[in-house]
Amino acid sequence: MIHFESITINAVREGCTDPEAPNYDANASQDNGSCIDKVFGDCVNNSIQSLSLQDCTHQESTRYLKIFSVYQSLLGAIEEKNSYKVDMYNKKLAELCDSEYCKNC
Repeated sequence: MIHFESITINAVREGCTDPEAPNYDANASQDNGSCIDKVFGDCVNNSIQSLSLQDCTHQESTRYLKIFSVYQSLLGAIEEKNSYKVDMYNKKLAELCDSEYCKNC
């Protein structure tokens, strides 16, 4: 007679566990450092809502489009797990959103 011992495997889903972050993952059980600062999420949302496609030459509209583009690139860098790009895009968002970014705060 052969006996097998039971094995329990706990699947860990990594992701952003900060409910204030725009990329919060309610299914994540372990934080992987991918959370995007709420200030950046608010900046992107405000930029999108303020964007006027009827006035694409306007300096602020161009800025809003840059913010959205950098934000999308940040999401891609997080997905790639490319810490160099994540840091670079966070710094650029901080500059565009007139806020601060500190990698190790």
